[in-house]
Amino acid sequence: ALIQGGKEPGEVMLSASFGVRPTNARASIDITKPIDIGRFLPRSLAASAGRYLSGKLTASGDVDQGFALSDFDLSLGTTPGDKAIRVHRGRIFTENDFDTVQIQKVAVEARRSHAVFDGWVDTQKLLAHVRIDGVFPDLDAWLARFGLPQFAKSAGGGTITIDGPLRSPTIGVRV
Repeated sequence: ALIQGGKEPGEVMLSASFGVRPTNARASIDITKPIDIGRFLPRSLAASAGRYLSGKLTASGDVDQGFALSDFDLSLGTTPGDKAIRVHRGRIFTENDFDTVQIQKVAVEARRSHAVFDGWVDTQKLLAHVRIDGVFPDLDAWLARFGLPQFAKSAGGGTITIDGPLRSPTIGVRV
């Protein structure tokens, strides 16, 4: 199917189950042919990382336990066959009506750069504590893609910690 405003047709396979007691749902989504989602993304992201989404994920949850994204392997690319950014492994979990979002060992690959994100975001108090462990041999290329100053060519084997208010967090870097 062609999404209105999209440039390429995409295909999605969806499987879902629902329960009444306890109230729960589970859906598996498999994007078998990349979908052009550029119109839903910030322009800078679509231009820098791409507009074509491919991959799979499982969403499950219930009213008492919370909601989780797991078994995911999603990619974003500049062409339908490209995978400029890949997000996989780990789990993203929320409870209490999305007041908090837990990021549990989510792996991100961006060409030659690799990182693992772990932490939480409180959407009500607008606070975050996220730890990023990674290696960024092509950091300069990614900074350029997003129109940022290229203050370093690469960064290897370090930890970045983002802590505090979302509007003015403390960012720590340890190498």
